[in-house]
Amino acid sequence: MTDNKTDTVFEVTRDGNLVRTINAAGLAEAGDEGADLEGITYIGDNRYAIALEESKSLVLVTITPQTTTLSRAAAEVYSYPAEAADIKDVVYVAALGALYSPNDGR
Repeated sequence: MTDNKTDTVFEVTRDGNLVRTINAAGLAEAGDEGADLEGITYIGDNRYAIALEESKSLVLVTITPQTTTLSRAAAEVYSYPAEAADIKDVVYVAALGALYSPNDGR
């Protein structure tokens, strides 16, 4: 799960116990106040997609058991369309091999 105020990714057990935190502030685009993480989803093989509201981008990152920080330079970065407003999450549908990001449509 993510915290958009602290730019943190939390790894938790299925019971909700905290395993570790990952600093994701490095995903912020230059000039942004923060990365503004809105959601994360596992896409396979230690790869995750993270929705970033502030920069209107989707980043693909690798998270291994040793990962403690994430950076934009090490990520694949994709821009949402200009008309996308208030990105709220990202979901991966494995059967379709597709990522979806809902927004509030303002």
